[in-house]
Amino acid sequence: MPAKQDLWHYPRPQLAKQIMGIFDSGLAHSLTLFAPRRMGKTEFLLKDIVPNALHHHWQVFYFSFLDTGAEAAPEFLTALQAFLHQIQFQSKSKVFFRQVSQVGIQIHAAGAGLGAQLQLKDTPEKFADIKSLIHALAAKDKILLLLDEVQVLAQKKENSRLIAGLRTALDIDKDQVKVIFTGSSQEGLRRMFSESKAPFFHFGQNLPFPEFDTGFTTHMAARFQAVTSRALDADALWEVFVKMHKVPFFLRTLVERLALHPEWSLQQAYATMRQEMAEDQTFVKQWKQCSLLEQLLLKRILEKPSGLFSEETQQELQTTLGIATVGVANIQSALRSLENKGLICRPPSRGQYQFEDALFQEWLHEQNLK
Repeated sequence: MPAKQDLWHYPRPQLAKQIMGIFDSGLAHSLTLFAPRRMGKTEFLLKDIVPNALHHHWQVFYFSFLDTGAEAAPEFLTALQAFLHQIQFQSKSKVFFRQVSQVGIQIHAAGAGLGAQLQLKDTPEKFADIKSLIHALAAKDKILLLLDEVQVLAQKKENSRLIAGLRTALDIDKDQVKVIFTGSSQEGLRRMFSESKAPFFHFGQNLPFPEFDTGFTTHMAARFQAVTSRALDADALWEVFVKMHKVPFFLRTLVERLALHPEWSLQQAYATMRQEMAEDQTFVKQWKQCSLLEQLLLKRILEKPSGLFSEETQQELQTTLGIATVGVANIQSALRSLENKGLICRPPSRGQYQFEDALFQEWLHEQNLK
């Protein structure tokens, strides 16, 4: 039974065609899409890439590592085995959702996104390792793996064997098995794909996930009018979208609220969402989990990201903390801790530290923290 059409989805068929064309031509066997959370990567995979891939006769497997943590390896292997089981029994469905008996949707706080808990109907044939499993899949058909939020794997040492085995398997069977990785943490992806000691060092091509253009807000305004019979100014909606750091999840939430509250103006709905973000307990928790030195460095990056190791900065930190010495080693350690917490990153192209999440950066700015 085909999935019900999402009337609000903004299709990006040309981007999907471009990506799948790279695989079909043999130009690349792996791509990594990066964008912060809530920017529409998962929706693009499931509603643009999957239909295109199925049309061109790919067998498609989707898996999100977002909530797996140390359990990533067994959960991933179980799902892959079920996918192979599905192909072996020649299911009419070519996308891995057929073996799902229960799907539990979780709505995370502060619009952090959707997660799915899957319970498989059958227990498929077991394989000794990831390499033999990938090889068995490659022998059946051309396979497209969609591996979402893959940087989570690098957070746990327990996943090191899975990472190494997956790299080897994908390299061996690259003619038949293509993969799209996505990630929302620049620091996490750097550990997976950029560090020379990383198992996936320079594996495949990196492709920044393009931001939505004015076509998105024009589409949303048109859908709003079709559903509610009320007009919504597409130009004004674009201005609000820009103020919201072009995060499509939040704009869609705003439009849904306008539909439910006919008495609200666009600016009233926007002001309400800004207030909710300012009171977001997720950001409060992240802030409180930082040491005083880490908090001071976050504030310093917010105001001036350069010169973090200068003598002037060291002196300022010593004065504020009331201690005799804050050296370069102390600052480096605190910055590494902030990177591990996913709050900041240091893109190689820019050199300076920046915030991973623009919304956390805005929240911090609005707190006027002293």
